[in-house]
Amino acid sequence: MMSMPGIIVHNGNWDRIYHAINIASVYASFDQPVIVFLTYWAIETIVRGDIVSEDGNKERILKDGLQKGIIKRLEDVARMAKSIGDVRITACVTSLNLLGIDEKDLPDWIDEIGGLAEVLSMESVMFI
Repeated sequence: MMSMPGIIVHNGNWDRIYHAINIASVYASFDQPVIVFLTYWAIETIVRGDIVSEDGNKERILKDGLQKGIIKRLEDVARMAKSIGDVRITACVTSLNLLGIDEKDLPDWIDEIGGLAEVLSMESVMFI
């Protein structure tokens, strides 16, 4: 049985979330199913919808790139990844509870709510 790659994103930096979803797109383009598991500050960032970075200069560059169309919004990147292949994006239920975020506040490109133990117990998932 082939392992399904899993990518855990806990950092709230917008570019880290963006790259994780892009990596999932590459797996999908090779007909490889992949799961992206969002936790803590990554969830907070996607709910807020803002570009967030610890570096103000990087944040300005990303916002400028988004405005000029050089890079795409997270929701567009996620939808593109899903259109390419089997990309599943899961939000951590514990993180939602800890941060007081309601499931209805998540963007529609999140496929499901789940726990880390649940995802790790899937025999075919190997986190990278």
